[in-house]
Amino acid sequence: MNAGSPVILGVLGHYGNRNLGDEASISSLLDGLRRLEPEAVFRGYSLDPADTAARYAIPAYPIRRSGRSAAVLAPSDVSSARLCRVPAGFSVNRVGAESAAIPGWRRGLKRIPGLIPLGRLARGSVAAMVAVTGEIRFIRRSLPALRNLDLLLIAGSNQFEDKFGGLWGFPYTLLKWALMARLQGVRVCFVSVGARALNHAGSGWAIRCAVALADFVSFRDERSRVLVRKGRVGGAVYPDLAHALSLGNYCRGHAAAAIGRRACTVAINLMPVHDPRYWPVPDARRYAAYVACMSSLVNRLAAGGYRIVFFAMQPADDRVIEDVRRTLSYRGDGKLTVPLDALIATELSELLALLLNVDAVVATRFHGVLLSLVVRRPVLALCYEHKTMDLMNAFGLGGYATQLGKESPARLHRNLERLLADEHVPQLLRTNSQLHRMALERQFDLILSKARECRARRTAQDAVA
Repeated sequence: MNAGSPVILGVLGHYGNRNLGDEASISSLLDGLRRLEPEAVFRGYSLDPADTAARYAIPAYPIRRSGRSAAVLAPSDVSSARLCRVPAGFSVNRVGAESAAIPGWRRGLKRIPGLIPLGRLARGSVAAMVAVTGEIRFIRRSLPALRNLDLLLIAGSNQFEDKFGGLWGFPYTLLKWALMARLQGVRVCFVSVGARALNHAGSGWAIRCAVALADFVSFRDERSRVLVRKGRVGGAVYPDLAHALSLGNYCRGHAAAAIGRRACTVAINLMPVHDPRYWPVPDARRYAAYVACMSSLVNRLAAGGYRIVFFAMQPADDRVIEDVRRTLSYRGDGKLTVPLDALIATELSELLALLLNVDAVVATRFHGVLLSLVVRRPVLALCYEHKTMDLMNAFGLGGYATQLGKESPARLHRNLERLLADEHVPQLLRTNSQLHRMALERQFDLILSKARECRARRTAQDAVA
């Protein structure tokens, strides 16, 4: 290591799950830091290191011991990774065959009072021991991946939540990696992180402990700061990282979208809110009402001469598009009366190119709304959580945000026409986009100054040694 060695930054988060909103935040962070520090070296820590390594051309490591590509540590380490393979001859349909051939002595054992609960307890205890042992091994293997980092950046999205996975999902993972980083002498920064109300005992404690280990903490909105800090002072507020996206980096070569410009085009982003196939607390009735509302809105827009294009930001969104399609009006020949297209985007460049080529957006996902604002497109927001309403209010567009399930298709249609006719919207989009970007640039400067301090300290320690 020498005085001119570049800073080394780790970027950790629950990304790598094919959610383009999360990827937009990570992309923006990497691009913003590289603009200010072109020589900076990055490592990714995600749910799917193979996807992260391919998407950003950086070494990547798994943040959990299970999940997609859990054995992939870095592009150069793929050949040495130990993969779990199913033993030859193993069948996933063995349960029925085994139960049909249970010996008589086993059936007799089942009649003994209390034996079955005791057996279940024993199996549960063994499973817990196996899980703990596996987690300890994972931690031991993962510690070297943190060596020589100057900062570990835990970045963006709703990292402070337990809706998906409970205590042992996001809260435990954040605490684990914060502890591991500090054990390796690496400082931790939470960067523009969002929060939502917690549902499980222990989650708040785990998150507060992780935050206490950090050298720097910023929240993406005031509501998130209040939820985590619980009235205590501390934590800066900066915008969501995706506001700093450099559009030129992603839309080069995608300027002409396939949807064309034959009519006023409205892009519609659907989300599986309350969908029993996806949502942690499902509600089939509310999901059906959402699908019916969006179907009715599409029919109204088509009748008014609008061109419609659906866009999905995550694989689960595709199912919602199909559900809405099935409820649309059909002609006698079996074809849709509504001419529409659908983009199932897998790359951020595809999504941004689409948004740049539409006249307005109706979005449910938070980042569907946010990315529309980034490309300065009028957006009608369907808010399933407060964070979306707060974002629209921050842009002065709160009048075009509605709580999900509270508006009729007719009212949404009228609001969209009012939005398109509002001559103040372009200036609001332009001004607030610039303000959000400038705030994030200041945060990037602050992060890099901390990283340079850490690098200088490490250099001095190595010189002494």
